[in-house]
Amino acid sequence: MKSNWEEFRVEVFLERKFICIRFPYDRALNESLKKTTENAGYGWDAKRRVWLIPRSAGGLRAVGEWIEGLERMRIPVVADARVRRALDRASGGRLDSDARREYEKHRAHLEKMAESIETAVQDRIRRFQQEGRRRFGDLWDQD
Repeated sequence: MKSNWEEFRVEVFLERKFICIRFPYDRALNESLKKTTENAGYGWDAKRRVWLIPRSAGGLRAVGEWIEGLERMRIPVVADARVRRALDRASGGRLDSDARREYEKHRAHLEKMAESIETAVQDRIRRFQQEGRRRFGDLWDQD
């Protein structure tokens, strides 16, 4: 049996003047969004069924905090790269520094993988060239 949260997801997207948030009705989530964004302001567009938060520094910070809370609760948040960049700028680069810290944590492993991939590609190219010379040596040496 699926829990309600398994099929639940929050969509966040940007419009010219607003940060738009859409999710299936959940009273607790509605209240948390209102409370988090009350200083920035919020509105409900009933026709499109989206929450509208002004696209200001305060609005972006409030939405960023709200999303972080959702992610801590493992609620899926769908936000495109534009949204993530805007939230990162509003948070003073905190999200970007979190990504940098994750990269640094795995850097040695990533560099080792890149090195082994490069070596494997070079080996395949070398074998391909050797096979070509073996098969077509007389044509190869005519130049």
